[in-house]
Amino acid sequence: MSGGHRSAVVALLIGAALLRLHRLDDLPPGLYHDIGVNGLDALDVLAGHFPIFFARNFGREALFIYVQTLFVALGGFHPLVFNLAGVSFSMLSVALAYRLFRDWFGHEVAIGAAGLFAFSLWAVIVGRIGLRATVVPAFTLVSLLLLSRTLRDRRPAVTIASGVAAGLSLYTYLSARLIPFILAAFLLLSSRRAIAARRQIALAALVGGLTFLPEAAYFVLHRETLLQRATDVWVFNSRPEIEGEATTPSRAILNTAGMFAFVGDANRRHNIPGRPAFEWPVALLFGGGLLIATWRARSRPEYGLCLAWLGIGSLASALTHESPSSFRAFLVAPVAALFPAVAIEVVRRRLARWSVRLASAALGAILLLYGARTADLYFRVWGDHPDTYTAFNTHLTRIAALTETRPETHLVVAVDLRAPVQILSPRARAGWWQREESVGIIVPETESGDVLYVSDPDASFPRVVPDSLPGVADLPFSRAPDYRPDFRAFVWREEDRRAFRRAFQVLNGEEQGEAFAVEAVSLRRDGLRAPRLDVLWRPNGAQGPFDLYTRLRDSPRGGARRGERPSCLATGLRRRHGLSRDDFFPDPRSSPGRLRLGDRRGPPLRRGSRTIAGGPDPRAVPYHRDPQ
Repeated sequence: MSGGHRSAVVALLIGAALLRLHRLDDLPPGLYHDIGVNGLDALDVLAGHFPIFFARNFGREALFIYVQTLFVALGGFHPLVFNLAGVSFSMLSVALAYRLFRDWFGHEVAIGAAGLFAFSLWAVIVGRIGLRATVVPAFTLVSLLLLSRTLRDRRPAVTIASGVAAGLSLYTYLSARLIPFILAAFLLLSSRRAIAARRQIALAALVGGLTFLPEAAYFVLHRETLLQRATDVWVFNSRPEIEGEATTPSRAILNTAGMFAFVGDANRRHNIPGRPAFEWPVALLFGGGLLIATWRARSRPEYGLCLAWLGIGSLASALTHESPSSFRAFLVAPVAALFPAVAIEVVRRRLARWSVRLASAALGAILLLYGARTADLYFRVWGDHPDTYTAFNTHLTRIAALTETRPETHLVVAVDLRAPVQILSPRARAGWWQREESVGIIVPETESGDVLYVSDPDASFPRVVPDSLPGVADLPFSRAPDYRPDFRAFVWREEDRRAFRRAFQVLNGEEQGEAFAVEAVSLRRDGLRAPRLDVLWRPNGAQGPFDLYTRLRDSPRGGARRGERPSCLATGLRRRHGLSRDDFFPDPRSSPGRLRLGDRRGPPLRRGSRTIAGGPDPRAVPYHRDPQ
């Protein structure tokens, strides 16, 4: 490599690093839930558990999580550290893109392709996120590079490394399962060289199979995990488990084809919604490069392989709902950048007839302007948008900071996306948790110490806690860029809690249902309002989720049913009390007859649902206190 080429590569890597490291402590904002789940797995690894495949969150391949655990072990549980693991693979991908494309097409095309890849908004957004998809381009590139050199040099060390890289790629991300098909396409398109190196290819395949063997054995023993997430998002699944919009197979293919030049990914975590991978000047070059590559593929198998790589890799988006998905199709980002670079090289050669320096300066200017444009789009347009703050669950980092710094003795948290809070706040891991839709309230068994109640702003707590716990104080809260609260928090002082419990009538812990006992009840009137019922439940090793409910009859003998509704959702509560509060007396003059209190096992209710989960009808508890 000449001095000029070396300087160009160094400048490229410095530019790529600046785009990936600048403001990494606050962009992307917060700690997205899926990254938090990786953190829970990192805790397991640091505790001495080393699974082949991580079962949480629909199941995830292990390699990136182990790398992320290493970063966390060195740098601690901080959003920057989690994302730095993704940045490391993103930088590696840039370097490998240059090496592979230089082997195939020379320095000029390689520096253009690696530069367009490194400075693309697509690669910058995804490459700064600490998730598994950031690994796939690096393993695609290194697998192709080593296979290409195996066909060229037939060296045993390179051959073995080629098999190891291909086998390890299957430990990275779901879309990496397309890498063996891309490698097979390369061998078919390079059939003469492949036949000549058939022994080396057989050795590489054997090594790759042995490398993949532990994960393959896991899938044999746990067959449901092999295609679990793929089935959830599969475009032919009529009931997909997705966050975005469902689509049809034909529409998914068209959407994916159009993501490069027309309409891109709508998910704000991965893109400025709807923005194509290339804006129109580069999109025109992309189209021209496709035509040039198609023409040259007749004599150069590398061009045919790049076309096959683009087509096969795009299936990760084209065969799924929420298409186009730049995240799932991230393995094609390097080769997508190659095609405009091929078109630019045609123009550069024409300019080089007049002046080589002018041609080189023009290429440098294109990359510099492209990088500046991406910096503006990422840090100003995308990074400062309020929806980006929301898309990354940034409010959860505010909840974690609050729980970690408050002095109260007891902590109760009503947040469904628990992982980021538990990772960033060791105190929160030991706290008491319940679902956001629960209208029941956990009351600590011990009477000493104040209680901090924290919840998502859309949870039931902000409505239920102030109305149910006398003397509770509302804490100040921070706001998101759209001025919505980041959280709601309340403090219940020890003296107010003691006075509250003295109003209850103890029922001697009579058992109801299969997992809960009603310990005490309180029936009281608040001014002119209807009498109000408070129930203290004691879980007996509950392994929910459960729907705790009350049912009122008109008379002690039964009579007509007055009403029934869920009062609490409790998941795995142990050695704690749950308070459920319901207004079941529409007529202030009425007296309760027989009160049914109990539990029914079932799946969690959807937010806003009033449906009782199925299960056995619990025994009745007589309660005749007249509301005074």
